[in-house]
Amino acid sequence: MKTLTPALQNLVKILNDGELHSGHDLSLALNISRNAVWKHINQLLKYGIEIESIQSTGYRLKTPLCLLSESEIRSALQNQQVKIELLGSVHSTNDFPKVEGDAPNSLYFRLAEHQSKGRGRFNRMWIAPFGANILLSCRLEIQQDLSRCGGLSLCVGLAVLKALREFGLEDLSCKWPNDVLYRGQKIAGVLIELQGEANRGMEAIIGIGCNVNMPPDMLAKIDRPTTSLQMILGGVQDRNRIAALLIDTLHEYLQRFEVKGFADFLAEWCANDALRGHEINLHVGESNLKGIVSGIDALGHLLLQLPSGEVKAYSAGEASLNRQHFLLVRSPNEKLYS
Repeated sequence: MKTLTPALQNLVKILNDGELHSGHDLSLALNISRNAVWKHINQLLKYGIEIESIQSTGYRLKTPLCLLSESEIRSALQNQQVKIELLGSVHSTNDFPKVEGDAPNSLYFRLAEHQSKGRGRFNRMWIAPFGANILLSCRLEIQQDLSRCGGLSLCVGLAVLKALREFGLEDLSCKWPNDVLYRGQKIAGVLIELQGEANRGMEAIIGIGCNVNMPPDMLAKIDRPTTSLQMILGGVQDRNRIAALLIDTLHEYLQRFEVKGFADFLAEWCANDALRGHEINLHVGESNLKGIVSGIDALGHLLLQLPSGEVKAYSAGEASLNRQHFLLVRSPNEKLYS
């Protein structure tokens, strides 16, 4: 686990103007040696940041970076009681340490600039370049029967959707069980991991990945339709404001979930369901099922109408749209998802 030094953060702030800065000028501005400047430049290069270096002239960033700042996040937060930890590079923000003295039910949020081993469902790698996306995790103590936690990832997905709408994004939907989509393209994902033993107390580690300033060449490496806020809105987006919206909304939704369960979110999910009425392929273990999505139940289980006409509920699985059916059922006058 690596933290970002104040010198590196200040270096990025200086280089964000897009102008050339000599090593001498940078060393004076940062009050460090020219060799230390070179080491920080080299560290950014190792993270994959594009820095133009012109001999005897200086350095400049090809694209501005919006680094995370706890003071900026807190200034945008409505709830000032949450704990926030900002990290530089970690294996995964979901690798949560147990913090002694934590109050029961307190939410503790971790954010990182970079993950070296970020993961999604089924241990897929989550591609996230340094300083580009939101990589956020929090720990939630589970005080209720595990059977009532089936809709937790759906609840978190709705919180992400609401936060992005408040940021100004429209045309969003949720795809069971853990994706947030913009016009059919993935923009955010949720990963829930349980720790502990059912009879001795459980914790849910809630991970959220949201594509913010993801460059097009990185998006092109992903094997499914994916987009980012920068691609949609244009220009570098304020990651600190987005982080604050996510933290506030997630805190609100998790409190509701703990008191009322997922049933309280059922209508909201139905209004934002990307799969309802569509034919899908559902992978459950070694089985591959096909059917029409009828919605979800109060526990967050997917309701699938099979070819026989029977409707069955599934608590887990991976759903993918049958694209041919998806295109046929849409109105010919409606803009198709790209």
